[in-house]
Amino acid sequence: MTTGSTASLPKVNADSFLLREAAANLIENAVKFNPAPKKRVEIRVAREEDFLKVSVKDDGPGIPGEEQPKLFRKFYQIDPDFTGQIPGFGLGLAFVKSVAEAHGGTAGLSSPPGKGAEFHFTIPVD
Repeated sequence: MTTGSTASLPKVNADSFLLREAAANLIENAVKFNPAPKKRVEIRVAREEDFLKVSVKDDGPGIPGEEQPKLFRKFYQIDPDFTGQIPGFGLGLAFVKSVAEAHGGTAGLSSPPGKGAEFHFTIPVD
């Protein structure tokens, strides 16, 4: 695990409660949907141009390409056979997207086949 100083990060005008909840949701998903007995989750916060980017990367099975565009929809869940029938309502990623967009940012993911997944959201800097 690498830790760094947050002193070098820019300030954002945002609802800290909503940002914490969005980040917690990504972390929870990274653990919940990884069937491995030992899980690795990497959390990063960095400035990318005029945005602060919060990303959560896991070492799980990854997300099939055809499922990726659907994941941020309300009530959408990947087939239970793939996820191991993890209970949920399919609202977590829709919430993350709503929080990011309400602040003028975006939400997205990257998941090469078999290489885990990295979910993120961005918030504009002041």
